[in-house]
Amino acid sequence: MRTSVVNFVLMVMCAPLACLSQHIVPALTVEKNVAGYEYGASLTYQTKSLISFGAFYQTSLPLKTEGIRTQKNFTGAVLDIPVAKSQNLNFYVQPRVGFVDHRFFVFVPGVDTELRLFRNVWIHAGAGLRMTCPSLTTKISFKI
Repeated sequence: MRTSVVNFVLMVMCAPLACLSQHIVPALTVEKNVAGYEYGASLTYQTKSLISFGAFYQTSLPLKTEGIRTQKNFTGAVLDIPVAKSQNLNFYVQPRVGFVDHRFFVFVPGVDTELRLFRNVWIHAGAGLRMTCPSLTTKISFKI
């Protein structure tokens, strides 16, 4: 009982410090790959050391070719590992893993550059290897 009370008191005392040392980062994404354009969103948790991990969802615009409708959904997890950090510009290695159309497991290695636009608004430009071809990504994120 005493240990539980001590743990609770420590959690309450340390909660304000923990809230200041990390961010929830929602982002809107547009990606150009060999199959066309995809748009989506991600939600990540960023630590004080700028390591981020979270989930994302991307989908393509519905295409209608010869009576067949195609639309690809890419859902999975993302990890951002900082390579170089500064106050207004950061470089990341960004591996993504997930499933396309709930059938195919995909690993997408990539790099990402983050540039501060305003106080909590960042724009990103990145490149990756998707479907054995290069892909380009742009993103806008908001650090909460």
